[in-house]
This record gives sequence, structure tokens and C-alpha cells, in this order.
Amino acid sequence: MSGRPRRAPKRSKKYDDEVDDFSDEGSDVPLSDSDSEDRKPRKKAVAARGKKSLDSFTTDEGWSFEPPSIFYKEYGDAQPSDKIAAFDLDGTLVNTKSGATFAKDDLDWKWYNKSAPEKIQAYADEGYKIVVFTNQGTIKSAVKGKAAEKILSRIDSIMEELGVPVQVFACTMDDHYRKPERGMWDFFVSRFNGGVAPDHSKSFFVGDAAGRTADFADTDKGFADNVGIGFRTPEDEFGVPE
Repeated sequence: MSGRPRRAPKRSKKYDDEVDDFSDEGSDVPLSDSDSEDRKPRKKAVAARGKKSLDSFTTDEGWSFEPPSIFYKEYGDAQPSDKIAAFDLDGTLVNTKSGATFAKDDLDWKWYNKSAPEKIQAYADEGYKIVVFTNQGTIKSAVKGKAAEKILSRIDSIMEELGVPVQVFACTMDDHYRKPERGMWDFFVSRFNGGVAPDHSKSFFVGDAAGRTADFADTDKGFADNVGIGFRTPEDEFGVPE
């Protein structure tokens, strides 16, 4: 993708392969949650024996955590709708302002291009519900740790500037909620759309992991395929990145 940092080679959607992560200490982190896991098929997460399970909680900033691996938050008054305009985050709505592969801090972001926030506003005006589904595997099980705090603060910064009613769902571990699996979508539909069933023919998902030659993965396309909604790349939706 022109102007984008170089990413790891394409992998099958069966792998742990999305990189919506950034460094906990201000330096770059590997292109996936674990270098050793990149070449292994994804396995269903199983709670380790003897380990205390995570509990639900809500942060002072309004983020809620649902075990085992989902943070979620609503900005504004996002009304139920059968039309869902869903988006990935990094590489789709925003890129790093620094030009680094991974964000350095919560302010290291810029819009994909000036069209991105304008088009999202237009979809909201047309009655679409705006939803963001993002893998944030750097957090893992440390849901009250420093990396979690930085990542959630960065998302807050982005969504507050967007200024459109939106719901965000972030998966922190390699389990059935992580894209390309459809778990985050099912979680959203079952609890956060007011009982309204999305019309799959009117809904779509935009993401940069499309399985193209230069892409690092096909995670986003796999997610849309598993849900059964249309898929678009950021270039399709917004044009050339700035």
C-alpha cells in the first residue's frame, strides 16, 4: 500500500495475524502478538488450570471489560439500526502520525485521509450504525496493565475527535472473539443493537487486511466473510491514504 510501513508477509486467516497493537514502552513491538505463534494454526483459548479467571469491570473512562477478552465502549448515543457500517481501526480509519509501524503513544495517529471522518459522518446521517471491531492482542490478559491503558486512551482520542455516535469492540486475546472469527460481531448483535437484527445485505465491513499481495494478512476479509456481510478495503471506501 503506497506510503504505508512495510508489513509482514500475508498469512492465512487461520493464523494469529492482525497488528492493531502498539508498544507498551514507546518502542516497536513484533508484527504479531507472538513471533513463535505466527507459524502455528490458531487454537481456541482455554483457561489455564489453577489460574484465576478475569472478572467484568468498568474503567473510570467508561470502558467496560467482558471476560475473557473484550473491551467495549459507546461514544454518543448510537441508536439501533439494521444497517451497520463497520470498520477496522489501524490502517483503515487511522495511521500513525509518526510513520512508525506501531503507535508511540495515545496521540500518535492521524486520519487515513480527510475523507475518512467525512464519510463516516455521512453514513451516520443516512441511518447507519457505526461500529469499530479491532484486534488489540498486545493487551492479552493484562487488561488493567499499562498497554491496555495506552491503547484505550488512544482509541478515546480518535473517537472523541470523530464526534459521531459509535460503538467500539476490542479483542485482547487469541480466542473466538478475535478477527477473523465472528465472535465480536455476535457479541455486538446479541447485546448492543437494541434487539434489532442487522440486514446483511445493507451492512458492510471495511479493513486493510484483505489478502492482497502486499497485505500482511486476510483477517478483515475473513471476518466479513464469516459474518456474511460485504467487504471493502480502505482504498475502496476512502481513496488513497494521506
